[in-house]
Amino acid sequence: MVRCASQTAVRVLVGLLAYGFVLYRLTLADWALLGQMFAQGRWLPLLTVLLVLLMMAAVWAVEALKWLLTTRGFMPTSFALSWRAVWYGVAVGLLSPNRIGEPLGRMAQVPQRHRPNALAASVWCAMGQQLATLLFGGIALGLCYPMGLVPDVPVWMLGVAAGAIALAMCVLLTAMLRYGLLLDWLHRRRWVRRLLRADERLSLPLARPTAITVIGLSLFKYVIFSTQYVLLLRAFGVDAPFAELYVGVALSYLFVTFVPSVAATELAVRLGAALAIMGPLSQNQGGVAAAALALWAINMALPALMAVWFRWPVPSYRADNQIS
Repeated sequence: MVRCASQTAVRVLVGLLAYGFVLYRLTLADWALLGQMFAQGRWLPLLTVLLVLLMMAAVWAVEALKWLLTTRGFMPTSFALSWRAVWYGVAVGLLSPNRIGEPLGRMAQVPQRHRPNALAASVWCAMGQQLATLLFGGIALGLCYPMGLVPDVPVWMLGVAAGAIALAMCVLLTAMLRYGLLLDWLHRRRWVRRLLRADERLSLPLARPTAITVIGLSLFKYVIFSTQYVLLLRAFGVDAPFAELYVGVALSYLFVTFVPSVAATELAVRLGAALAIMGPLSQNQGGVAAAALALWAINMALPALMAVWFRWPVPSYRADNQIS
């Protein structure tokens, strides 16, 4: 009874924090710019909203499939429970700097004895998505100069940035394919052992074909949410060509990846990056800001507000019986 009451209290506290945090984030939006767009009669088409919502489900379905493929080697699970773990990770991640708390949220949905491996799986999935961001960001970096999107930036600076991205991709890909070395490094961190409350060495039984499949799913997920962003930009009146919008979106994601932020400033960073990178594509600054805000609300806030009420599994053999 005490454990049940404490878990309920924690869920209520997390829920109140998440709801209050979403309301606070919404106050950071530039409503004056958005009002200018609406005053011109540029209302968001309903069909676009429905399409973007459907694509939100596709984004998280792909992420749930990634989690399912990555964890099925060490614990019995299902697609529905994988989705639940992913969404709870989103809720916890929103309340942490650069969403580093997302692995902890996923671990909360895993029985105690599987949590060391779940931490390894969560880090590996995050690295796969980071690889996709670097890949598409690097491609966009090579296309932005010929398109004339960054006329004031010297070519040599773009070359240095492209080289740094290529090096980072090589290091990341090597770490993913040789993840045993990465897990040994994590295991030597005292805070990791304290977090897991276990001396068991981290491991991740992941076959090479499965690893390649998960990387491919990470690339596919990136294409889906980038397309969401482009559709919202066009719906809010940003009438630049699709190719330029995709390049701008990729550069915006790349910029946000390397800018450290805390929960209270992440949305402001995203809006600032969108305005700085995609602002030159259109005079409709309100549309750019509104698209960034809408994408965050649909892909992040909505899942988080639903996930904070998910029940935690009992960290015992009974939790494994529920999963199987």
